[in-house]
Amino acid sequence: MGNYQLVMIDAVNTFNMKVLIPLMIGAGFGLIAFSHVLSWILKKFKDQTLALLTGFILGSLAILWPWKNSFDIDGNVITINRFGAFIDSQGNVIHDIKVYGYRQILPESFDSVVLVATGLILLGIISMWIVEKFAERKNEKET
Repeated sequence: MGNYQLVMIDAVNTFNMKVLIPLMIGAGFGLIAFSHVLSWILKKFKDQTLALLTGFILGSLAILWPWKNSFDIDGNVITINRFGAFIDSQGNVIHDIKVYGYRQILPESFDSVVLVATGLILLGIISMWIVEKFAERKNEKET
């Protein structure tokens, strides 16, 4: 907990297996255990669990929205360049900055990023629709 610098930057960049192997083992066990717990909860409380998961997804949309402006405590807009560095309104790289919040905006132009994002949204909707149709057919065959 809190060792993001060690794990995600140092260990991954240097392929430090003494850190990565226990991380992968723990992640694997955690994923298996969580899937069993989630399966049990879905069997016992299907509607409530789906409502909770839907709420989590809808609640995360604001932070996942790709078009947003970051701002600092004084309300100054901070942008991120293509290298992932924070830059101020004059284009200078800011090293020590704390992002205070975000303001969601609409895309300024219809470019390739908007087209890819829209395509991925549609792909997600279509794939979920297909999965639901297969599940309905499977349930019809079992009954």
